[in-house]
Amino acid sequence: PEYNDIEGPTYEKLRAENEKYLNKIEEILIDSRKGEVLKNGIKTLIIGIPNVGKSSILNALSREEKAIVTSEKGTTRDLIEVKVNLGNITLNLIDTAGVRETTNIVEKIGIEKTIEQIDSAELIIFVTENGIELTKEEEYIKEKITGKKVITLVNKIDISGSFQTKGLVNEVPISVKKGIDNNEIENMIIKLFGFKDLELNNYGILSNTDQIAKLEKVKEIMMNVKESIEILVPIDLIEIDLKDAMFLMGEILGKEVKEDLLNELFSRFCLGK
Repeated sequence: PEYNDIEGPTYEKLRAENEKYLNKIEEILIDSRKGEVLKNGIKTLIIGIPNVGKSSILNALSREEKAIVTSEKGTTRDLIEVKVNLGNITLNLIDTAGVRETTNIVEKIGIEKTIEQIDSAELIIFVTENGIELTKEEEYIKEKITGKKVITLVNKIDISGSFQTKGLVNEVPISVKKGIDNNEIENMIIKLFGFKDLELNNYGILSNTDQIAKLEKVKEIMMNVKESIEILVPIDLIEIDLKDAMFLMGEILGKEVKEDLLNELFSRFCLGK
């Protein structure tokens, strides 16, 4: 009040500025999360019933004989992991035991491991066979992977000669025997993860998990500020949250935010010191 000749902040100005920075923070966080995925690879689970071609797909994508392939059901009984590059995208592929009812103790443990991996997987490759209705085990898999990012590879298209949709999400007809089009799978992943017009240099604005976690905290603070503005909390109290956000930003940028700098920034707002 003693500085009536100096214009102080208004709720309208704070609201507009806060919204602007919130939008920018969210944009950076989205890009940084994409950068993390590109840097570390996408945890990708290959899942399906026995003998639909899961291990053959792993071998085809990795261009190596990483998994044993036979006509005998239940060949894969443990998780097989391999890193695969599809263009600019890295997949951390995990081949799994075919899901079915079994009395074999070892195979049963492998199937349990398969189901456990679904929650932590970032991408599911659901492999099924063309021209055959979904089995009860496949219906179970379909239910378990609901809500995840899924690519459905409908294998053995070469046998029937025509693709018959099963009404599953993101179906891609393939023939492991004749070869897989990696570009089609890569394009599907780009679509699923929002890597449109993928340029590696545009992602990873924040390069490590600690920085991203701090910016998440800044976003949380700014959301609190937004709420405070709406309920007309006194501006000098809102300043406290803004200072906390500034200190965190200083840590993210690797700069120490000096007290005198804060005083200079807030002096024009005529706030209590």
